[in-house]
Amino acid sequence: MKKWSQFALERPWLIFLLFIILIYGQTLWFGYALSDLYVTDPVKKNFEEGFGIFHLLKLWYNINDYRPLVLLSFGLEYYFFNGFNPSILHFTNVFLFWMLTCLIYKVLNKIIVNNLQSTLIILLFIAHPIHVEVVASLKNRDVLLSSIFVFISLFCLLKYLADLKRWWLLILSLISFFLAIMSKLDAVGLILFVPFLIFYYNKRIEKNRILIPLITFLFALVFLNKENFSMAEKQSITLENKISTTGVHFTENPIVELDLSYFEKIPYGIQTFMLYIKKLLLPIDFCYYYGYPIIPFTSVNYIAIISFCIFSLGIFFIMYKSKEPLKLLLFFWAFIAFSAFALNIIAPLAGIIADRLIFISSFFFIAFIFFIANKYILKFKSQIFITLIIVLTTISIYRTSAWKDIFTLLERDFERAKGSYEAMRIAANNYKEFADTTSNLDLKKTYLEKAILMSELGHNTMPEENKLLQYKAVCEFAAGKNEAAKKSILSSFRNDSTDGISYKFLGDIFYLENNKTEAIKNYQKALIYDTKNQIIINSISTIYLEDNKIKEANSFNDSLLKINPKNFAALENNGYTYLYLRDTINAEINFKKAFKNGLNNPEIAEVLYRFFSYKNDQDKMNFYFNLKNN
Repeated sequence: MKKWSQFALERPWLIFLLFIILIYGQTLWFGYALSDLYVTDPVKKNFEEGFGIFHLLKLWYNINDYRPLVLLSFGLEYYFFNGFNPSILHFTNVFLFWMLTCLIYKVLNKIIVNNLQSTLIILLFIAHPIHVEVVASLKNRDVLLSSIFVFISLFCLLKYLADLKRWWLLILSLISFFLAIMSKLDAVGLILFVPFLIFYYNKRIEKNRILIPLITFLFALVFLNKENFSMAEKQSITLENKISTTGVHFTENPIVELDLSYFEKIPYGIQTFMLYIKKLLLPIDFCYYYGYPIIPFTSVNYIAIISFCIFSLGIFFIMYKSKEPLKLLLFFWAFIAFSAFALNIIAPLAGIIADRLIFISSFFFIAFIFFIANKYILKFKSQIFITLIIVLTTISIYRTSAWKDIFTLLERDFERAKGSYEAMRIAANNYKEFADTTSNLDLKKTYLEKAILMSELGHNTMPEENKLLQYKAVCEFAAGKNEAAKKSILSSFRNDSTDGISYKFLGDIFYLENNKTEAIKNYQKALIYDTKNQIIINSISTIYLEDNKIKEANSFNDSLLKINPKNFAALENNGYTYLYLRDTINAEINFKKAFKNGLNNPEIAEVLYRFFSYKNDQDKMNFYFNLKNN
């Protein structure tokens, strides 16, 4: 054991690397897992459209957040390796995780000054299975980057507090924090942690008490000015699309519809906090998605509140009895501070809890538990900690294997996920995509059956919701089960007889059965509840033109244009109607208006290009050829 201790003291970075390879080396042979394409596809599209690496700085990560460093990291890989190779992408994630552990070691040694203890804490951090999602999932590279910059910021701040004359270290700390929040907002907890960290160093800086509010203010100032440094175009959120831009729905987290004040959210935050404590202390039952009703979050759980109070009192009692209460308080407060973003208080989060959301804060919790166990339970029996590390490593190796690809993850987590509406929606959607992309008919049938099953299980958890019942109908229809699809859609009307989507799906079924009368009837009902739906408008016009009902087609589109003269879909369909009649003058007028009101849609540019090819107008052909390609 002495030899091991000596080795740990001399080469901790190598021990970290060996454990990381043991757990995550397998990811080098993995493909894309859940939501990975969400972040790689925009980067790929950026290069395919002829833009360079730095154009990625102008893109939004999603409609609510700007994370340029994440996209830039993927862009560099795409550029230097001539496209995406999942093995290289996973290698980068593993390397970043190793780099992070080395940084944490440096920071931890500044606080506890004990190399062996630091090594054991970080090995516990590496081995804990709650971190698998972040390292094994490419989408969660934002968490790794944010964490790296958080600990660079902390390292620089600690160096500055040790020697206040080196003011440039404070500047470097602020810059690192800025880069952390430019990677992901999880780093915001650093603002809450900084004053406690400075207070911990109070004996060294007692003549400079102004530093606590001053440095905290500087960190807060950096965070509040994040958007001012965005190179992306500002998002315009109108009243029409505001609901879709909130990003979280009732099926993901019921708190979104409770309209609570920050004070009223505190009990729900405490419940979330206790769920994370449970996951950290009892690392089992992991799932790609947690949420309602797996976690019944519709009312306050007083058992969780009481457990939190007992847990907190126990912690304060231990601190009171400790010879170093400030050290324990420092780590415990760090856990709370970095968990703040994940507690449903700042904003309700999709899934209620997620492993990735407490990645940074979990380190401080592990360190906190280590010191309590070391002081009061195990009396620094390193053999016990090593045994625990081995057990956690075994669990992590198994959990990591689930992230091999989307299919493996869905199959492995099925039993845990089947009680969640949103988890089943995710599964059904992915199985339907598998079915759409395979040419193997047997596989297509299997995937569609799975998609139908997932839709049904999800709907059974929340029978009052229509979304999965409609999706079940889509999958049944794709599987050739038309009558079952109709039955599913008709069942959805019991929940909401004014749901335009259900009428639209029913219209699609009748259309493909060549029952155009019933198709038109249902499309028109759908249009009552969704008046601007381009697909529905196109479907009705298409049926009229197929049946050579030119007057009906014109009359239908003209009626829509009387209501809204800029109706892009109606103008486009009128263009096709006039083209069908070989009235090229009116066809051109309507196509041009459609192009103008369709936000310069390249599809309309394609139509106009073909239209002027038909007229052999070379100048206009060239004009619309350039538009459709740009």
